[in-house]
Amino acid sequence: MLKHQGYFVKYANGSLSLLNEIKKSAYDFILIEKELKDTNGIVIAKIIKKYHPNIKIILMSNNPSWDELAEIKKMDLPHIEKPFSIEELLALLEK
Repeated sequence: MLKHQGYFVKYANGSLSLLNEIKKSAYDFILIEKELKDTNGIVIAKIIKKYHPNIKIILMSNNPSWDELAEIKKMDLPHIEKPFSIEELLALLEK
């Protein structure tokens, strides 16, 4: 969906793969699933923000809990609920 909008898209298979990939290349933004198979996307977002504060992170999820929403808001992370449209995602990227 983002490739058709001219973005270069790279996928990471798990949190360690994502963190290793960030060390190798510069990224304008990262779209992270809240529920990862090996950890929570909020935890990974905190790690990324600590070492790469200029990378924009967008967290995507299905039905986050109130506590998770509070944590996302506290971190000042853009959040998008699935399913979402390409227009919604592009609007977040342009902010």
